[in-house]
Amino acid sequence: MDADRRSYRHNNLLYDIFADEAKGKDVLQRFFVALKHARFKMRIHSRLMSEYFHDVTLWRTKYDFRLSLTVIICTLIIQIAEAGFLVPVPTSYPVWEICSLFLILMGLYLFTFRPLQYTTYSLLSWCLCVFLFGQICWSRCVLVRRDSRTFANAFAVIVCSVILLPMSYALEFLVQYHRNMDLDVNQYGTEQYQNTSWIDFDNFRRYTVLTAADFKTYMKQIAEGILHILAFLIAVYVSFWNGLRRRFVFYRLSKSILLRNEVQTALIDKVRWIEAIMPTQVTAEYHQMQRQNEEAGNNMWVYSRAFDPVSILFADIVGFTKMSSNKSAIQIVTLLNDLFSRFDELCLTTKCEKIGTLGDCYYCVSGCPEPRPNHAQLCVEMGLGMCRIIKVFNCDHQEEVNMRVGVHTGRVNAAIIGSRRFRYDVYSYDVIVANLMESSGRPGRVHISERTYNLVKSVYNVSQGEDVQIKREERSGIAGMALTTVTMRTYFVDPRSSTMRRRHEHFGTHLKLRAVGPDRKDQIENTQLETGPDRLQVPKNVTKFGRIRSSTIGDQYMKTIGKWEMIQLENDIRQIQLLQTDPEKQIDLLNSAPLNPLVLNFLNHEIEWHYRTHSVYYKVPTYIESLKMTVLSDAMALTCAHLMITVICALEHKQSNEWTGIYVMYYVSSLLLSGLLWGLILFSSTVYADQLESRLLRHIYLIVAHIYGRECLLALLSCLPTISFVIFRLAITDYQEIMDRIVLLQKLAAVCILIHGIPQSSVTWCRLICCIGCSCLIRNTYRISPGQSRFCIQADDPMIGATMTGLRYLNLLELVFYTVIVNMIGRKNERNCRLCFYVTREAEIVNDLSQRTVQQAQQFLYNIIPKYVYHELQASGHGDLASGSFSYATLVPNAGVMFACVANFFSCYYREDYKGGEGSLTLLNSIICTFDNLLNRPDMKDVEKIKTINDCYMAASGLNQAETRRNFNHRQHLVHLMEYCHLIKESLDQFNDLYIVGSENFVVKIGYNFGPVTAGIIGTTKPLYDIWGDTVNVASRMYSTGLPGEIQVAEHVITLLEDLFSFEFRGLVFVKGKGEMRTFVCHRK
Repeated sequence: MDADRRSYRHNNLLYDIFADEAKGKDVLQRFFVALKHARFKMRIHSRLMSEYFHDVTLWRTKYDFRLSLTVIICTLIIQIAEAGFLVPVPTSYPVWEICSLFLILMGLYLFTFRPLQYTTYSLLSWCLCVFLFGQICWSRCVLVRRDSRTFANAFAVIVCSVILLPMSYALEFLVQYHRNMDLDVNQYGTEQYQNTSWIDFDNFRRYTVLTAADFKTYMKQIAEGILHILAFLIAVYVSFWNGLRRRFVFYRLSKSILLRNEVQTALIDKVRWIEAIMPTQVTAEYHQMQRQNEEAGNNMWVYSRAFDPVSILFADIVGFTKMSSNKSAIQIVTLLNDLFSRFDELCLTTKCEKIGTLGDCYYCVSGCPEPRPNHAQLCVEMGLGMCRIIKVFNCDHQEEVNMRVGVHTGRVNAAIIGSRRFRYDVYSYDVIVANLMESSGRPGRVHISERTYNLVKSVYNVSQGEDVQIKREERSGIAGMALTTVTMRTYFVDPRSSTMRRRHEHFGTHLKLRAVGPDRKDQIENTQLETGPDRLQVPKNVTKFGRIRSSTIGDQYMKTIGKWEMIQLENDIRQIQLLQTDPEKQIDLLNSAPLNPLVLNFLNHEIEWHYRTHSVYYKVPTYIESLKMTVLSDAMALTCAHLMITVICALEHKQSNEWTGIYVMYYVSSLLLSGLLWGLILFSSTVYADQLESRLLRHIYLIVAHIYGRECLLALLSCLPTISFVIFRLAITDYQEIMDRIVLLQKLAAVCILIHGIPQSSVTWCRLICCIGCSCLIRNTYRISPGQSRFCIQADDPMIGATMTGLRYLNLLELVFYTVIVNMIGRKNERNCRLCFYVTREAEIVNDLSQRTVQQAQQFLYNIIPKYVYHELQASGHGDLASGSFSYATLVPNAGVMFACVANFFSCYYREDYKGGEGSLTLLNSIICTFDNLLNRPDMKDVEKIKTINDCYMAASGLNQAETRRNFNHRQHLVHLMEYCHLIKESLDQFNDLYIVGSENFVVKIGYNFGPVTAGIIGTTKPLYDIWGDTVNVASRMYSTGLPGEIQVAEHVITLLEDLFSFEFRGLVFVKGKGEMRTFVCHRK
């Protein structure tokens, strides 16, 4: 129970009544459970949030208090009118007392224009309650000088209502009801009454002049007591639901803003990762192009932008193999991360765009995606800086490695290839030339091409290098561009001619590196809960409403609250900060909803339509304060009120001499009609149209649940008590019977009018029409009895002037006053219902939009970095790139690795003379996406794509060790990876059949291997996920030395998979670092 209570308190959960496909009886049961939760939510909340809630709703509190004062003033006016109409006392009229009351009330009204706090209004409400009691006593015992009941019950009801209700509702419902007290005697024409002066006839002398026979019977007292209770329950009902809705609006706004802030925080974190991997403008353009092509149903598209001229840099670590020979895989990744992080910083300094890493190779560009006029110089400076950084790296780690750098200038196609694990990459023949410049260079020098030299020859000192043979597209007659081999001059840049070299420069030496792996528990810090005054920081802007200081909280709270209360206090402060700093200012909706001030319709017609139809046709999340449940609770309250009034009327009628059996049929028919209406509303409130199978029931539901059908049912239910009263009133025709029940009839009439304020879900104009109609009906049945006539004309000489016409006007004034009160309550009810709906709708729209944005960013991020890796980084405290540098690396003892290369793409299909190469890249993207889509198969859950390298596709299996351990055997993921290799071959054949015309089909070479690998992320500003190890190197050699259309594997693979696949000996193949290896070709059995 405590856990549930804490959950509701801290998480502000909402209880969906129609969850789990509930309907009918289950919905009714869940409604009462939700009602219990709502009562619980109203009862427990933090004091801090309550103070802020009262602060933001202070304007509404002030408005309600002023409205209460207005009602009291009108009450006094009606009492004066009653005295004037019934018993005018011109010679002894208490002018001074009346003026004093008006001055007190007006002074209190003007006092509300001062900047008061909520606590002040609460105190004023109590004072107003006491004053009201005194005013009623005075007006009845002094002003009118008529006999009146004791006011102990009235005082108790008013005090209890002030405790349970806002003051305005207590006044609007109860005070007016108790104001209408009448004589406690049964006969106006008694001898004691006629011989007693009005000025002397008061409560304090009633027992000396009246006999026991003059007082009411116990049945009448019980009936009037029930009406007192009913009036009080009406006030409780309206106050409870309006208060609940206001709090739900407040908490829903708080939850919405908190969730939106969390979503934005998560989005910022993910966006940092995305922006670290590809430029921001590229991400926006890619998403826009993706949406446009998805809407158009186009699958053959690719994001590609041509840039010319651009300088491309490739850099390789010389001596890396020797360095890694005596180190573990995690140590190697940590060292690479240290070095590449320094390169990333240098990229930012030289304004180069990092493209990626290939093992120990690092490459970047300048002039793409943002064109730069000095791109060649920036790339050369990047290379010279890398040569200097490697020297510092050697000193820091006592290593002996060097850098070999190549730079070339030309055109590139910057593109995003694939639908999974894609990245921003560059494609062109010039990229191949830049790679050639690196491989043919010298350690410690920057090797530049002739085209680059022509751009920087005035800036750097260079030395002649060896000529290289490159492939370039050149025009060849009418055939257009043809790929030819040409000779190109090269140059080496003098390191001493660098223009950006500084003394004591260092890159990355301030970074603190730490390897994080899921199997190294000592490297993952567990966050410990801290409590204490120093941990709690209270913002200054929170002190506006609570005047809280951190020292005050430390002294006041720390000795009395525990750990969870401290967390709740911190959450409350953070939540209030978010509400105060919300750029949308949604908290202002509590005081200014977007409604038409006259008819209370939404200013936006779409929102108005949604309000009327959102819960009719399709199932939506339905909470306790929703319109659908409000109709149900209104129908229950109206039915119970009608039952109580009908029973009172029937019992009183039975005590009269005019009771006949036919009236039983009238009253029973009224109750049966009420039950039928209640049943229809119950049916429409406990199901949705899409939950009904019967066509007839669906039609009935649509009629009843429609706004006009709903209003008709509520109108009939709210008018039924008046009908029962009219039956009772018209049945009593005897003068003596009327005089015996005159007070009860007046109170019944008042309650029948007040009942129209119950429906929270009804529109104001419908309530007003019903109220006016019932008032007219009651007035037409009101008859001036002989006793009342005698009451007006049998008086002393100073009290002459009242007529029966005046008494009718007084009755009309009272009915109008009650109608105005009901209209006022109806407007308040409708406003709260609409505000609750609007806030819920806007919160859902904002949250859905935020969630979709986060999901898009999350999907984009998980296409770059594996989901489980990102979660591991977050668990270890490295999910935020802004927190500093880190190195993630983990050893996978048994992983499968495959490479698949579209062997003839660049030699046969890539042409830059047609759309700048975009058409060729569209074909390549379609091929890679075909490979990616194979990973959606359920049996490929252990296989994941690593990256694409130009026309080469790399995938692995078994990297997610937590998922792999769930497999029934240790080789299952390796079998799936081999199956994936065969699927790639088959899917490429299908692609050729669909899109390739002619004999020059795409062919693929595949290499497969398994063994231990190191998986990790290297880089800080541009982190990339990759795998390293001897297993990866062998798999790479398997594809590079393989045969087109075949899957080549090493000999040790056969021992593991020979029972599932057939293998054919291919021969001996030389593998760098391994020498001659026996290789085999794999086929399906």
